[in-house]
Amino acid sequence: MATKPLSTSTKIANLAKVKQQRIQKIEAELNVQLTSLLTKRKEEIFNIFNKFSAVDIDDKLLIGFLKFVTNKDNKDHPIIKEFLNIANKTRLLKRKGNN
Repeated sequence: MATKPLSTSTKIANLAKVKQQRIQKIEAELNVQLTSLLTKRKEEIFNIFNKFSAVDIDDKLLIGFLKFVTNKDNKDHPIIKEFLNIANKTRLLKRKGNN
């Protein structure tokens, strides 16, 4: 008994399914790697802060900055605009580096 050959649409559907499964597997592997790298990076940053006793200073600076930024009176303050410019430039540099 001879088997009936698969139609083109069935072959395409099977290939699409295999491709999707491969993509899902790669995404899962990348998520595991990302989680691992983020954990290591957090530890590195904490170790740097801890080494220089900067954890407490960093918390105080962050709280002060957040209070300053969230105050409506400081909405148009030049320092906030400067921080935004720096952040935007940093994003552009990262994008250029990834290309």
